[in-house]
Amino acid sequence: MKMFQDTRNRPDGTGEGMVNGDPNMDQYICYPDAISLTGVRAVLLGSDGLVPPGMDERQERDRGRMFDIARYKGIEHLIKRTRENQDNDPDCWHVRYKHADDATGILLSF
Repeated sequence: MKMFQDTRNRPDGTGEGMVNGDPNMDQYICYPDAISLTGVRAVLLGSDGLVPPGMDERQERDRGRMFDIARYKGIEHLIKRTRENQDNDPDCWHVRYKHADDATGILLSF
């Protein structure tokens, strides 16, 4: 619980969140101002369950890999890959407390 609160849902209202109907979602918004989409051609939004074991959403290289999978093979393939990786890791070599139960993703192309 402490790790979750320290990284995802911090008491000060910062952290990470997903547009999922959570009435407290506004606490997760890091940029209260509008973000310019000038030059942006696509955005991948996802829950933490979308990230395959062994990848880190904080690493640019891994974000690029996840984006490419979603873009060229589809969100469904990214979720399938995440679940297969977890199923093939019964000893939890990649740190996690349970299988992803909230694998959700949205790919927006402009």
